[in-house]
Amino acid sequence: MGGKRISPETKRRVLKLFQQGYRSKAIASLLALNRSTVEQWGYLYEGGDETWVHGFYSHRYQSMSEKDK
Repeated sequence: MGGKRISPETKRRVLKLFQQGYRSKAIASLLALNRSTVEQWGYLYEGGDETWVHGFYSHRYQSMSEKDK
């Protein structure tokens, strides 16, 4: 995901499109996003993980803090 930051608003749009049944390739094309990035988000979304919408690393930080307990 290096380089360009993607706004939270765009991530929310991507999430909404996933919820409406759009596929990664169509979303990437529609919003002019990197296809592999949207595919990664798609895999996370299909697995029930929506933390990528709020911050790319938030799920990693949560996992680390849970191990410290």
